[in-house]
Amino acid sequence: MAALAGRYAVEREIGQGGMATVYLAQDLRHGRRVAIKVLRPEIAIGLGPERFLREVAVTAQLDHPHIVPLLDSGEGHGLVYYVMPFVEGETLRQRLAREKQLSLEDAGTITRDIAGALAYAHGRGVLHRDIKPDNIILSGLNARIMDFGIAKAAKAAVGDTLTEAGMVLGTPAYMSPEQLAGGRDLDARSDLYSLGCVAYEMLAGQPPFTGPTIESLAYQHLTVAPAPVTQFRSSVPRAVAAVLQKALAKVPADRYQGMQGFAEAFATALQRPVGGAKPFQRFRPLLAAGALVAIIAVAVLVRGRASRNPSDRPSVAVLPFRNLGPPEEQYFADGITEEISARLSHISGLTVISRGSALQYKASTRPVGEIARELGVQYVLEGTVRTDRKPDGTGQVRVAPQLIRVQDVGDLPMDTYTTGLTPGEVFQTQSQIAERVAEALNVRLIAAERETVRGKQTVDAQAYDSYLLGRFQLNATTAEGVEKAIAHFEAAAAHDSLYAQAFAGLADAYAQVNFWPAISIPVATAYARAEAAARRAIALDGNLADAHASLGNVLASGRRDWDGAEREFRRAIALDSTYALARAGYADLLWLYQRYPEALAEIDYAVHLEPTSPVMRHQRAMVLTFLNRIDEAVAEENVAIALQPGYRLAHVWLAQIAMLRSDVKQVAREMLATPNATIGQALEAFAAEPRTRSRLIAEIAALDSPNVGLNAARQAWLYAVAGAPDSVLASLERVVRSHSTPGLAILRFPSVTRLVGGSPRYAALMADVGLKP
Repeated sequence: MAALAGRYAVEREIGQGGMATVYLAQDLRHGRRVAIKVLRPEIAIGLGPERFLREVAVTAQLDHPHIVPLLDSGEGHGLVYYVMPFVEGETLRQRLAREKQLSLEDAGTITRDIAGALAYAHGRGVLHRDIKPDNIILSGLNARIMDFGIAKAAKAAVGDTLTEAGMVLGTPAYMSPEQLAGGRDLDARSDLYSLGCVAYEMLAGQPPFTGPTIESLAYQHLTVAPAPVTQFRSSVPRAVAAVLQKALAKVPADRYQGMQGFAEAFATALQRPVGGAKPFQRFRPLLAAGALVAIIAVAVLVRGRASRNPSDRPSVAVLPFRNLGPPEEQYFADGITEEISARLSHISGLTVISRGSALQYKASTRPVGEIARELGVQYVLEGTVRTDRKPDGTGQVRVAPQLIRVQDVGDLPMDTYTTGLTPGEVFQTQSQIAERVAEALNVRLIAAERETVRGKQTVDAQAYDSYLLGRFQLNATTAEGVEKAIAHFEAAAAHDSLYAQAFAGLADAYAQVNFWPAISIPVATAYARAEAAARRAIALDGNLADAHASLGNVLASGRRDWDGAEREFRRAIALDSTYALARAGYADLLWLYQRYPEALAEIDYAVHLEPTSPVMRHQRAMVLTFLNRIDEAVAEENVAIALQPGYRLAHVWLAQIAMLRSDVKQVAREMLATPNATIGQALEAFAAEPRTRSRLIAEIAALDSPNVGLNAARQAWLYAVAGAPDSVLASLERVVRSHSTPGLAILRFPSVTRLVGGSPRYAALMADVGLKP
């Protein structure tokens, strides 16, 4: 490099970034090692070297122990460069890539160091503008900021546009809302927001917002409140979550007004206890119906109350509105309820419990306070719907919502709405109710949220009616319901070929065929139709979160396109961070990938949204097992069983945990609690007398089910209990051939991997499905 000759002896390249290549060099004049960042030529040309170097020079005045100083800068032979001391250590990004989450102590120390450096720089009128893990170097016990002022220099050189010369001036995952919006008058509170994002990631294992594009990240930073960090890690004190929520406020005036205030609040909050209880043992005697509230309450405590929202956002559950019209109008009442809940979920100032958990309280006569405690919410929205429909389909509907404050069982004022039955009139009523709820709870909607909540769309009346019928049938969770749902969604699409939600519903329905062997549609055909419907929905409306989640499920289940599935799940979550089914589907995918901390973060949030879902509790238990948090896993499965007595998957996983402890008697007891008691009896006999192994193997071989894949999966782990590796592998091969993605979980079962994990046949099976052994 001729431009550096005589001053620096370049030894080797040590890194590359979006703007520059980094070299380790020897400063010949001062006899010290330095790091030289050389801007990529196309970037240097786009920036304009003179102004860039002039702005960089401003930061040379900074002299602080937690700032890596600027030693030199210059240009020559078409190169633009700047020089810093070479610091032994690793970036915070490298450490997070290795550890995912840091200890509370380490996160506190790093935040303190960086906040102190930023307070010093802000006092001299200098902002960083690009605080992120990549720009924080960890050396010994200290954290230091690199590249101070580089983002400002780049912006000064290219003007005020967000992107120029093929680069982003700042890193969208950590940029403040005002920076993303192109604000000219940024101040210290913008850096504070970015540091809040970094502190959040150190504790949660991921930034506050994730998404595949700059646009999706920008939308979330500007409009979506971040999930409390405790949803991803229950050991974080609730006070810390509250500090981070304030640091990440959308409006600068709502944040801490200086780095010192934030640093002091963060340090103080870290000293507060979490307030949780020790992991508890099994409590099967408590499973009487009257103990369900207590069980869920204990489960919440074990997780550091992760299913409750520690921020100031009001939490709401929308219970199914009661149908006061003819019985055949129940589907219409259910549809109105679901749509109101969906619209409320788009308001960042609210936490709305997923519709799946609320649906189980349909026609319930239990006290509202009891339901609210189970769901962990402060407010409940319920109501009535009376539909008067004439033979020609016209008529009117009367919706009377009731918003209840749980603390004192008090009603908040709500209006009654009477309107026609056209989709436009119904949509307007749903929007008005959602906005009225926000108003009653003193939650302000920003312009983008208001537009989403009002959801202007034109839909054929018959198409809308068929769509509601399809959702109603799909919620029945029966084979007959799935078949009827397919018919209704196809009718909706036929009536209105531009109705994106009809195609999304059709994708959901076809994807369910795999779970219902009684349905005559071949599984491969169902998945192909589901994929076509999901892609059609996305083509019509690319911002439909449930369509992206549906496609993610299809790509995983139907084609085992794991990378494509991950992209779709991430897209769905970026569009609707409260979509519990998308987070649960993504958690399943991450679990298969063995990315257990990430899987736990996703399923934790899904459980927060659907606290009474036995399926999601079971998913969480599986992830906890692989993180060696066995007592918590047992507790989660007990909650699942309390929610759905006899829940087979929970008993099966408890049997897996018993296998880890080599307790065959407990395995037998768990299987005796399932519908297939014969296997339980055979296991019980095997535990008492190993010579009965042949009887057990015969009973396993006799197991049968129309769902070939799931039956083979069940046989595989039971053969593992019996210690029959060849039979295990033969069953696994049947699972893979069946294309039953739910059955693929068996490939990760501890009892299976312990017995056959080292087999070449097992490795070949994993290769067939694109997973690592």
